Amino acid sequence: MAGRWIGRHTGGHVVARWVFLIAGMSGVVGLGVQANSIDLVGSVTTPTLPDPLSTVCQVAGPCWSVTQALNAGSSATLTGVSCTSSSLCLAVGYSEGAGTQPIVEEWNGSSWSMMFALDPGYTARFNGISCSSASFCVAVGSFQEALNYGPGEYTGTGIYQALAEEWNGSSWSVTNPTEPGTSPWLSGVSCTSSIDCVAVGNFSNTAGTETLAEVWDGVSWSMMNTPTTNNTQFNGVSCTSSRFCVATGLGASGSLQDTLAADWDGTRWSVMTTTNPGTGGNRLTGVSCAASAACTAVGDYYNYYGPHQAMAEAWDGASWTTMTTQTPGGQGWLNAVSCASVVSCVGVGLDATPSPLAEQSLGLMWTTMSTAAPNSYGSIFNGVSCPTSVFCMAVGTSNVYPDSGIIQALAEVYPTAPSSGI
Repeated sequence: MAGRWIGRHTGGHVVARWVFLIAGMSGVVGLGVQANSIDLVGSVTTPTLPDPLSTVCQVAGPCWSVTQALNAGSSATLTGVSCTSSSLCLAVGYSEGAGTQPIVEEWNGSSWSMMFALDPGYTARFNGISCSSASFCVAVGSFQEALNYGPGEYTGTGIYQALAEEWNGSSWSVTNPTEPGTSPWLSGVSCTSSIDCVAVGNFSNTAGTETLAEVWDGVSWSMMNTPTTNNTQFNGVSCTSSRFCVATGLGASGSLQDTLAADWDGTRWSVMTTTNPGTGGNRLTGVSCAASAACTAVGDYYNYYGPHQAMAEAWDGASWTTMTTQTPGGQGWLNAVSCASVVSCVGVGLDATPSPLAEQSLGLMWTTMSTAAPNSYGSIFNGVSCPTSVFCMAVGTSNVYPDSGIIQALAEVYPTAPSSGI
């Protein structure tokens, strides 16, 4: 199946579509309204698929297998995941039905359950999540303010704002990110503790888009000065401490789109020199740092009139180096990456089918892993979290029926033993 990129990347997931994928909001959302509690548990649905989401890879070795993620509304997408252990993962995203609502799901080591989410507006979504412990997480995204134009009738104002919510181990609460320019969008977040989180994204100004970075100190969010120019955006961020973070994304070099990376040293952000293998365009969508001298960033590139190719770059403390990735079927990309150690990273995205793509790094080389495609209509990984080198959880979305507009939340776990008889 061939496809064409018609949108934009955000941190750890896709806001666009590749053949079957539904476009997300292109704007974004600041908090000027009171959050309304929406109990999604009562509206959880799990449509019956042509091929059940219980697929186990038929290979002679460890592989990825599908776990049964839950779905709120008629369609659901998981955009990010953060695991503190193999028995605790929180995944975020959004559901679509009567509007768009943010969703959070919890993995307890054997099954998923829907958590009580806060919906601050008419249209809201989570784009990323980071958990520093089992009792502290921050989820970020965007929302659109609701406008009441009749008894029980609401519509969106068209004003988008940044969204951030905090999990304290028992409940979610809305925090208040700063609101620079117009249409601020938070696409990724990284927390090293309950009093130190960095969220990144972009906002609009009169000349285009500009990178956005904010820091959480346990009480409030504060703007961070970023050194980038117009027509730039951050898609992902990874921090090892309050004194070291790397944010990645994309920028413009003349008429071309180039990769972008910046590092935080505890005082200021500085633009890093990255590689750009594509002659037509390059972008970084996710990053993971196991140490200040060991970061891996992923994304895609393309040459003029050519297909998108998966891309990865490695930071060794001094420079970025292009890594050799795999692109099954000749086209695809990597959306997210998680490094459990300096020698163990897993990147995820989609291939040309399109089916979920997962790759594991071995030095500067990447090898393709066996994933479970839940059906023949197309699936994609948007996020991944590997708390150890022997456990990973990847999340995304799966098309239920061709051209139906119905998509289902997707989650796969690694490793899984091969089926009996293999």
